[in-house]
Amino acid sequence: MCILTGGLDAAGKTVLHRLKLILTGGLNAAGKTVLHRLKLILTGGLDAAGKTVLHRLKLILTGGLDAAGKTVLHRLKLILTGGLDAAGKTVLHRLKLILTGGLDAAGKTVLHRLKLILTGGLDAAGKTVLHRLKLILTGGLDAAGKTVLHRLKLILTGGLDAAGKTVLHRLKLILTGGLDAAGKTVLHRLKLILTGGLDAAGKTVLHRLKLILTGGLDAAGKTVLHRLKLILTGGLNAAGKTILHRLKLILAGGLDAAGKTVLHRLKLIFTGGLNAAGKTILHRLKLILAGGLDAAGKTVLHRLKLIFTGGLNAAGKTILHRLKLILAGGLDAAGKTVLHRLKLIFTGGLNAAGKTILHRLKLILAGGLDAAGKTVLHRLKLGETVTTTPTAGFSVATVEYRNISFTVWDVGGQDKIWPLWHHYFQNTQGLIFVVDSRDRERVKEACEEPVRMLAEDELRDASPSYSPVSRNSPVPRLWPKSQIS
Repeated sequence: MCILTGGLDAAGKTVLHRLKLILTGGLNAAGKTVLHRLKLILTGGLDAAGKTVLHRLKLILTGGLDAAGKTVLHRLKLILTGGLDAAGKTVLHRLKLILTGGLDAAGKTVLHRLKLILTGGLDAAGKTVLHRLKLILTGGLDAAGKTVLHRLKLILTGGLDAAGKTVLHRLKLILTGGLDAAGKTVLHRLKLILTGGLDAAGKTVLHRLKLILTGGLDAAGKTVLHRLKLILTGGLNAAGKTILHRLKLILAGGLDAAGKTVLHRLKLIFTGGLNAAGKTILHRLKLILAGGLDAAGKTVLHRLKLIFTGGLNAAGKTILHRLKLILAGGLDAAGKTVLHRLKLIFTGGLNAAGKTILHRLKLILAGGLDAAGKTVLHRLKLGETVTTTPTAGFSVATVEYRNISFTVWDVGGQDKIWPLWHHYFQNTQGLIFVVDSRDRERVKEACEEPVRMLAEDELRDASPSYSPVSRNSPVPRLWPKSQIS
């Protein structure tokens, strides 16, 4: 369809006051390209010199390729608006391209959704200037591909600079999924968010990089991680080296059934980044390990918990800001020593020379009837049994025993002191209650008292130890330990 309006001028030449062309359709059946709809709107006329001046030029193209073509575009739309300048060159006031679709069934890559929006025009020199460029890509690979991305989304926005180089104002990539069934690694969730652009020199600058990875290894792997989560955030510095503003790794799980060590719970939290020299600096490192050894191991720990917090210094050596070990349990049935309950709480760190410094050692409360507690205190401190008198009140001492430092309170055992015992139960992790095996008349009373003490809320976590000790000179008629217990 063509609409032409005009007439002749004074010299008899043709002057087109208005020229409009509307074309809709496509090529015939034998043509490869089939345009479902093609619309061209051209409006203008001739100038005084007889040259064509286009006041408005608009092209709308929608469709795709024929059935034999590899590329099938579900929707392709091009809107071009502009005209010619005084020199007869094309000036595009507005250029917009919208492309949506993917590849055909024979293609390996199947894009569930692909959308490209390009807006811009030409500058005075005829070079392309992109005011806005946006690409949205969503989908994954086909069934034959090894990698199956449940969701892949790329958003790219930017344009060209004055020199014709690409400047990305914003680049964002969101990738979620994992590997196929044949892959060894199965990621339950993988998400990568990358945002940034190019600098003036054309190098990539990542304003923000975030990686979230959750999952574990397949059934054939030796290590089975019940939960693995990695969060990485950072970017590149001016020299192009990676700077991690924040790195956090959370790992929880243990080894498989074939492994000797079975950790009921293992959790590692690692936070830090790289310094200017590219070395790792740990702002925070925390390891929580709870569990014990398997059934074949000699040592069975009912509960083992290790909390390790610290980092590396400038020289790359480890500095422990806080180290805490909580061990509760005992040895197995084959062991000679069976501890009904053993609890060790160790808190400290390493000094500049790499030696261990104990910042805090938990309290252990020792008590009994009369002077029984003092007997144990002196034996631990002096390595021998000394003659003592009953404690009238309370005393405290620091005891070094087998490379362990104890802060021990000796609490008097007289009747008038008993009501005050509960004031010393707070923050007590160990209880040494000594029964004088010579005092047979008070054995029953001595056995009832620790039971009452251990029923207190403050001493529920305390570690009792039962042992017959002679507080004065040896007496042959001591009760055996089995009868006292």
